[in-house]
Amino acid sequence: YSSAASDVYKRQVFVNIDWKKGRHNNEKSTSRNMKVLHATIAGIVRGMKPAMLCMSEVGEASNLLSQAHMQQLADTTEEAWQDAATEHVRLKFLFTDDAPYMTAYDELQVQCTEHRILDHLYSAGGNPRTTQVFLCRGPDDVAVDTINVHAPSGKIPLRDAHRRACLKHILEAHSQCIPGRPVGRARFIIGGDMDTPPW
Repeated sequence: YSSAASDVYKRQVFVNIDWKKGRHNNEKSTSRNMKVLHATIAGIVRGMKPAMLCMSEVGEASNLLSQAHMQQLADTTEEAWQDAATEHVRLKFLFTDDAPYMTAYDELQVQCTEHRILDHLYSAGGNPRTTQVFLCRGPDDVAVDTINVHAPSGKIPLRDAHRRACLKHILEAHSQCIPGRPVGRARFIIGGDMDTPPW
């Protein structure tokens, strides 16, 4: 990559916001949690100056958030980012109400298209296991397949065999970056949460 493209992709931040629907069962708890989210996003923006923020566990695969709640999260994220940014940004969002992901990006630095959700990534006793996939195009027209994955254990403990199956399906998916190739033979970035310890 060019140094400009490399800089943008180094400022791609992945964060699990642990936004379970059951924690937002009344207006008071939702308001309190939105303030925490605002502070969290503002801290990330001040400390890391992201070009893109990929959030997972925006709800749960088995207990999804409403479209209105997703929009409220997007509005709070945009407000926090704008409040904390030291330069002008123009934010766009990628999310659907059928998957627990939300990505915010500054379209002055990167363009994100071809948004889709991959499902059936591994067997988890009938529970849905998905990932958010989209194409990022940064400076000098450098395009990258970006994968934001949340592979929660839920009631079934997540094991390395599940993680391997998940990664295998992701790497075999069709690339948007280099059509005709699988993701694993193109340019890609995988991030998110696969319930691993720090090591």
